[in-house]
Amino acid sequence: MPTPFETALDAYHQVCLRLFDLSEEEGRLLESGTQKPVGEMSRRRRELLRELGRTQAALKSVVPVPFPDRLRPVLQATLDLIQRSVRQDRRNEQWMLQHQMIPGDLVPSSATRNPQRVRSAYGLRAGEAGR
Repeated sequence: MPTPFETALDAYHQVCLRLFDLSEEEGRLLESGTQKPVGEMSRRRRELLRELGRTQAALKSVVPVPFPDRLRPVLQATLDLIQRSVRQDRRNEQWMLQHQMIPGDLVPSSATRNPQRVRSAYGLRAGEAGR
């Protein structure tokens, strides 16, 4: 029987997967240049981001202390997925710039897009899964 943390982590991971899938779909459209991914895609992203916030709050409320070693691989898989999503979003930004869909001065500086910031938001250092 899964613990409340495992259940919450799975829900969070599933939302992360759906966001990643949406970013990949957006990337394919941007790369092809045949259709600009706006409207419906933006609506879906907003809904998923709201759901991400809810699942993240639920997850934070049930984090076990001390953190069990057996759950580290599961947490690491979610952190890896978040890193992949950040990289995909960067590629999508590049395609948007190339297709002149956004002005260059609206793209955040590289300092704010550093994947290490994702890890630090979870209180982790490079190469470590939730301690």
